[in-house]
Amino acid sequence: MIKKLHLQTHVTALCIVKPHFLLEGCGGFLNLYNLESNELLESLDVFRGARIHGIQYSPHNETVVVFGGKLIAVVALDGSQSAVSRLKILQKSSETDWIRDAKFVNDGDYLVKLTSHNKVLIQKTASKDEIIEVQGDEQSVTVDRSCWDCGVIFSINYDEISQTIISTSDDRSVRTWSLLFEDEKPKNLWNLFQRAKIQARYELYGHEARVWKSVVMRQNQCESALVASLGEDSRVCLWDLTSGTLVSKFDAHPGTSVWAAEWDPLRKLLVSAGGDGSTRIWNVNHLQETTCRQLKLPEEGQVPRLVVITSTGYYRYLVFSQQGIIYGWNTDTQLWTSLFQDERLGNGSVLDSDGRTVIFGTRTGAVFVFVSGPSLDLLTTHQLEKSKIYSVHLVASGQFMACLDNGRLLLLNIFDGNDSEPETRFILPEGKQRWPSCILATQSRFMMGDREGSLHLYSTQKETPLQSFLNIHGKNGLTDIKSDPLGRNLYYTSGRDGRVGLWHLTDDQNKLELLSLTNTSLGWIARLRWINHQLTYLAFQSDRFVVWSSQQQRSLMQVPCGGGHRSWDFDATSDVTFLFIKDKHIYEHRRPLSGVFSSSLPGRCGGHSKSVCRGRFIGFHEPLILTGSEDTTMRLSRLEKRSAQSLTIITKHVSSVRALAVKQLGDRSGTWLCISAGGRAQLSVGLLTLSGQGDQIHVIHHDVRTHFLRGWLRRTTNKPWIHCGDQPSLIPDPETRYMDVDVVHRGDSNFHIIAACSDSFIRIFSLALDGCRLDLFQELSFHNCCVLQVKVVADAYGNSILFSTGTNGRLAVWNITSLEEDKGIEPIGSLRVHQSGINSLDCQWVDVDRMLILTGGDDNALICTKVEISCERNVLEFIDQQKQFPHAAQISGVAMLNNNLCLSVSLDQRLILWKKRDTQLTCLAIICCDVSDIQGLDVFPGSRALYSNRFYLICLKWTAERHISHTIVDRLLCRKDALERETFWRPYRRVE
Repeated sequence: MIKKLHLQTHVTALCIVKPHFLLEGCGGFLNLYNLESNELLESLDVFRGARIHGIQYSPHNETVVVFGGKLIAVVALDGSQSAVSRLKILQKSSETDWIRDAKFVNDGDYLVKLTSHNKVLIQKTASKDEIIEVQGDEQSVTVDRSCWDCGVIFSINYDEISQTIISTSDDRSVRTWSLLFEDEKPKNLWNLFQRAKIQARYELYGHEARVWKSVVMRQNQCESALVASLGEDSRVCLWDLTSGTLVSKFDAHPGTSVWAAEWDPLRKLLVSAGGDGSTRIWNVNHLQETTCRQLKLPEEGQVPRLVVITSTGYYRYLVFSQQGIIYGWNTDTQLWTSLFQDERLGNGSVLDSDGRTVIFGTRTGAVFVFVSGPSLDLLTTHQLEKSKIYSVHLVASGQFMACLDNGRLLLLNIFDGNDSEPETRFILPEGKQRWPSCILATQSRFMMGDREGSLHLYSTQKETPLQSFLNIHGKNGLTDIKSDPLGRNLYYTSGRDGRVGLWHLTDDQNKLELLSLTNTSLGWIARLRWINHQLTYLAFQSDRFVVWSSQQQRSLMQVPCGGGHRSWDFDATSDVTFLFIKDKHIYEHRRPLSGVFSSSLPGRCGGHSKSVCRGRFIGFHEPLILTGSEDTTMRLSRLEKRSAQSLTIITKHVSSVRALAVKQLGDRSGTWLCISAGGRAQLSVGLLTLSGQGDQIHVIHHDVRTHFLRGWLRRTTNKPWIHCGDQPSLIPDPETRYMDVDVVHRGDSNFHIIAACSDSFIRIFSLALDGCRLDLFQELSFHNCCVLQVKVVADAYGNSILFSTGTNGRLAVWNITSLEEDKGIEPIGSLRVHQSGINSLDCQWVDVDRMLILTGGDDNALICTKVEISCERNVLEFIDQQKQFPHAAQISGVAMLNNNLCLSVSLDQRLILWKKRDTQLTCLAIICCDVSDIQGLDVFPGSRALYSNRFYLICLKWTAERHISHTIVDRLLCRKDALERETFWRPYRRVE
């Protein structure tokens, strides 16, 4: 028996069911959620090989009509808590034409279906008998004709209260039309449009791509309605229906289309679904744009210099003016109050704050320490030296560090007086800007980031750093250091270069190890914050302040402020507050916490924004799935019941990730070697370290090395006075792509990585983990065409045998047991197996020298070949072969399991289980997959079976003869052009 366990792909349909249910169409699955608890109640497999495009609910008979493609089903919904099964299929049928829409009428007694060729079908809900069938033609009566859109109209919506028609089009516009009547409004729908004068009203532009759909949002009949438009640009735009103004615009599903949305007037929630497989919940009142409020100082001529948000005390905000006056913002009177004044607190002062304690350093060497309470109390003052204090930092409980000239650092106790001696002295390395920008204390160690972009590790026993990483974050400065809240000696750094570093501090605390340095594409990351258990970046992009979620990989909030060169502060305790100075004025931007950090349904937190190209299993007892995508990222995910949890996102590729190979390291517990390759001839090596189990599993990714295929180009010139004319420059090779990779252990920490390349070469790389070296070792040439697959197996004598396949249909066998650098080798032999490209390959030893090879190709053939391979005699001998054509399209994945079982999967959406007897294959079971364009297959031996889809995972559990079960993951890819075809208005796609 084959059973699907999980599917994550496009979410294309939503439906709100009172009082608190949400129906979701994901692929062919109908999922039922509880909106109050955000809990997945039930999942029903309605269609096989089709996608749900619409869901309509009838409250009169508590039934749901679900349609997609040419299929339609009526499902009973039982909302009682005592129901064992809340969803039950009552009837399912197929039409001869594409179903565009379906609705219940007459209190649910009749079901009306509309097809793509102007056919209306009406049937009784209680039976399957169709009582009316109307076929329209070109001579149909046209009630009204208006032409205003410059492109294809994708959707039409109607708001009955305001009598407004809303249309969306591929010209990126949302247009509204008003219905005008000379006398009273007709009650009959036919008379309504026949007697109405349709007048164009607003032409609204807010999207950067096609607009799929619109949703009318009205809290009650008295208030003005909002219209949410869903676009291909991943945005949701909120428009005021009365004035036609843009109320808000936000990225709902970054990198992919927003396919569906529903409005819940009871909870004032907008639920959206997108192509990244996520379903997100938004509070519309919190999403509406809030303007920045100016907070004027009470006295004219006062110029604010520094601002602070306090976490305790009577005064929420503190402002320090150019004249040395400290003002506090009274939240009751909404006025500034003068709290303290000292001329030394004027220009040139620096500060640090932890929300309760505020510390100042002045140009005269004085240090002021304030505590926020019922008032702002001066706790203590220090006079260090009569020299400028370049920076001051609160580093630990009761301690602060001040930086003087020439990089001198003093560690002092807050409560000591002026005569106290520093507890410790440090000195920064030579540099143009010798003062720290951030400091983090950890036991007896201090981590410091300076304005030169360097990171230093200090011990209290030594004045100079134990370790320094110069210009690790560029030359513009390292901005923040944060520790991992779960411990594990992990630390994060950020800089003005837009990168985030992950570091590990050894157990003896004497050495920092750089695990990864991620480019976030954010121009200037100013601070790091842990909010709702996720690492959040506070950054500046151009003239905007951006709050960026590292988990969701999207912008949560943007505020136009003028850029990062200003005093500002941020708080997300009770609400989200951004306080900043612009043009010598103080501005406040506030939003509710739930409006910025929105929630997602369980298992619908989103995956890759583009097609998944490859997937691999990692782990033993609880398999994890590593996937590579065209969105240039890799994700490690864990399956939990009926949901998928993304554990980590790896961003180090500049193009699509087309190939993955993983290998567990025996000498390192829980560590896996991960090789990824793809476009732009990029090959990357990393280490994945797993710890914990279940919900407490933790993942650390250590970036080892990245390699690009590059060529040396010698520039020539006829101008001899240009000295650089004969200097060679390094240029990339953007045309070559890696199609597949495999890895072989060569002893200790040395490995050989075999890569199949699109330029007809098989390249072998030498990897040394100890020295973090990755070098091109050898190039093999035989196929004279694009090499599609490489696979390395070992024989009974310990020899390493390499199989390679190409687009010419040939299979080559190589002996790579002992390789010498730059010394070419020839294959043992080759066979012409297929007429065209061989997309998939797997093999099993029958005895010491004989092997079965299972291949699938572009010619739709599944071929099982028996050969004899001898490395000692350098012989490849053909024995037997059986060929079958079980699929209607290219075969993209094959796998040979234990107990003489095999699997094959194809672009025709069929997964077939075979019984193998020598080279003879017998079909045991066939299942139709929910997503088209499957790209491969991976097998995990275990008690569960997993099967992956176009964006993430469809999980299958099957039990074969003798109760043998395996775990399988197929990578399904829907190319971008195919994705554009898989839309609601295209009626002629074969399978959806």
